[in-house]
Parts: sequence; C-alpha cells; structure tokens
Amino acid sequence: MKKSLILTVLVFIFASLCLFCIPIQQMSAYSSIFSVAVALIAVIWFYNSLQLQSTQLDEQRKQFQLEFNNIKLESKRNTLLLVKEILIDMDKKVTDELDGIGKLENMLDLFIHKVLPALSNIADTADPNIVMEEIHKCNKILIPINMFLISMKDVFKLILENEGEIISENNYTNEMFVNIYGKKIKNNAFLSKYIGIANSLSGFMIQFKLEVIELASLAVIGLKSPRTLKNEEFISKINEFKNNNNVWVPKIVEVYLESLKTEVK
Repeated sequence: MKKSLILTVLVFIFASLCLFCIPIQQMSAYSSIFSVAVALIAVIWFYNSLQLQSTQLDEQRKQFQLEFNNIKLESKRNTLLLVKEILIDMDKKVTDELDGIGKLENMLDLFIHKVLPALSNIADTADPNIVMEEIHKCNKILIPINMFLISMKDVFKLILENEGEIISENNYTNEMFVNIYGKKIKNNAFLSKYIGIANSLSGFMIQFKLEVIELASLAVIGLKSPRTLKNEEFISKINEFKNNNNVWVPKIVEVYLESLKTEVK
C-alpha cells in the first residue's frame, strides 16, 4: 500500500513536470502524457490489489492450516482417550475371565503350556467325553485371549485410521489382523504394557490351526445328538478345512464320518 502511494505520487510529479516543460504550442502532447500517467497509476493500483489479495489468501491458508492442525490434534487426543478407555476395560475383563489361572502378561505362556497340550489331546482322542474336557480347557484360555486380541484389533484400527492408514481386514482372524497391523503401531505410554504381548501372542497363534477345536466340537455334537447337526454343512466345512490346510483332521471327526457311513448301511 505504501509503495503504491509513493509510486502514484512519483508518476503524478513526473507527469506534471512533463506538462510544465512542454511548450504551449504542443497542446496535443498533453492528452498523451495524461493518458500514460493514468495508465501507469492504474497498473500500480492493479498490481497493489493483486498483492493484497495474495496476502489475504496466504493469511487464510495459514488460518485454515492452523484450524486443521487443531482439529487433527483434537482428533488424536480423543482417539488416545478412547484407546485408554478400551485398554482399561479390556484389562479388567481379561483378568476377570482368567479367574486366577494366570495373568494377562503371561497369556503366551498359558497358550504354550495349557492350550497346545489340550490341542494335541483333541487331535489324538476318539472319546467324545475326553475331547469335550480338552475343549473346555482350551476355552478357559482362548476366551480371554480372544477378548484381548479383539480389543487390540479395535485399538490398532483407531490409531492407524486416525493417522490416515487404509485398513483392509480381508477376513483376517483377530490374531492375523493384530500380527499384521501391530508392526505399524508406534509404542506409547498407553500401549507399552500390551503391544509386546499382542505381537508375540498373535505371531505365535497364527502358526496353529485353531479351527480343529470347532471341528472337534461339532463332531462331538454330531455323535451325541445327531439330529441337532446338519451333516451336509459340517462335511462341507471339514472338506474346506482339508483343502485349505492340507492337514489331518482330529480323530473324533474321523469317528463322526465313520458313524455316517454306518447309518447309511
């Protein structure tokens, strides 16, 4: 603004000097000098208006950026508060569900020393009663573990989505999701107690085919209460498991399949 005023004054002074110096006989030059002066002044003020608009736009951009940063900061703060609430609630529920058989911090040890032996027994046992006992042992550990993994999955999704990460679940199991996305999470005060457990536990669990528990459970139901189970759907599930994993099925499932052949005869 100040520069524009100075330039305008200078143009006016220059035009005045030119008019003063031109002889009266050359009156036609007056209009030309006046036109040029007016044009220069118009250009000066047009340029000044462009600068003013540019300054205003720059100030608006800075204001919008500041507001955006404030919104982003508030969103992050709200996300962390929600994460904290989820973790506190999860910790209490998992501890209650474990019911004294162990602590949240040693769930990996519980999985190794209690679930894996029970899985081995489920795989090798043909007695429905023993199978159900072993399934019950597994569930006492797997239920709190699954509660833990579901909560960690929710926490990871909240944090990553808040950071602009695109989440693709792709029908992942809870342990698969936690194992994949847990590596992208930065540790912080809220997560320090849990993230190591989540990553190590999920990484270990995906190595085992926990679907055998469901198959064994359905086989027991089919043997004890045949009318309550839809045989075609269960056989389809068994075949799908075999095709996807190329592994054996529990002995109790084999017993169930043999019982179907006996019924047909």
